[in-house]
Amino acid sequence: VKVRVAEIDLDKNRISLSMRMPDAARASASDFEGVPDDQWFDGVVVAVQVYGAFVKVTSPLGSVAQGLVPISQVSDMRIDDLSSVLTIGQTVKVRVAEIDLDKNRISLSMRMPDAARASASDFEGVPDDQWFDGV
Repeated sequence: VKVRVAEIDLDKNRISLSMRMPDAARASASDFEGVPDDQWFDGVVVAVQVYGAFVKVTSPLGSVAQGLVPISQVSDMRIDDLSSVLTIGQTVKVRVAEIDLDKNRISLSMRMPDAARASASDFEGVPDDQWFDGV
C-alpha cells in the first residue's frame, strides 16, 4: 500500500495518512468532457471491490483521475468474482461511459460502446451452414 502524509497535528503528535492523491493533483471530471465514448485510455487497476474496480487514468489534459468500472462493465460475460478477472496493478483499456460533474465522478467501461456492437440484423442473409470463430 502506498500512502502520503495528508495532515500533521503537532499538538497531538499525530499524522494523518491518505491513499488518495492531493486535490490539486487529481483530475476534475470536467477534464473528460467531450471525450467520445469510443475513445480508449490505458488505465491501471488500483482497487478491486465486489461491485467493481477503481482504475487510474490520465485525462486528455494530462491530469490523473480514478474512475469506477462497475462489474457489469468489465465484460460482456457474467462475472461472479471480479478478483478472478482483475488484479491490482493490472493494465487495462477503458473508455469513459458517464460523467457526473456534480459529484466529480467518472464511470468507466471496458466494454465496447453499444453502437459498435453487432446486432441480430448484422446476420441477416447469412446461410445456416456458415460457421464463425468465437472467443
